[in-house]
Amino acid sequence: MPTTHLKAPLQGKIALVTGATGGIGTAICRRLAALGCSLGIHYNTDQDAALALLEEFKEEYMHAFGSKFVCYGADLGNYEEITVNGVAPALIEQTKMLPGSSEELAKKVPVGRLGTPDEVAETVLWMIKTSYGE
Repeated sequence: MPTTHLKAPLQGKIALVTGATGGIGTAICRRLAALGCSLGIHYNTDQDAALALLEEFKEEYMHAFGSKFVCYGADLGNYEEITVNGVAPALIEQTKMLPGSSEELAKKVPVGRLGTPDEVAETVLWMIKTSYGE
């Protein structure tokens, strides 16, 4: 008997999420997986966290949607050797990469505050669903 999968909005799509073990990356992975997307889960040093996500997604979504999941470990710090098409939809409240205090950064953002990982994940999902930028 053939396996029947539920239909999901991103079923059949594949995404590679870099930094998947951080707050934003994890939130994006969870949203994409819940919508049926197959994922490449990237990590730099936290293999255990990446493998935990892999197992979580396999248990919850592999049989439901037919999605596939795999982990990739890589140091993406050498930008001269890597070419990616990245998205930075908002400044993130928990980031450690931007100079200045949260208050100083919030003044530069049109909405007057910094985003949470879940808010940025929602923005990325909207961009994927609407084919933003194509």
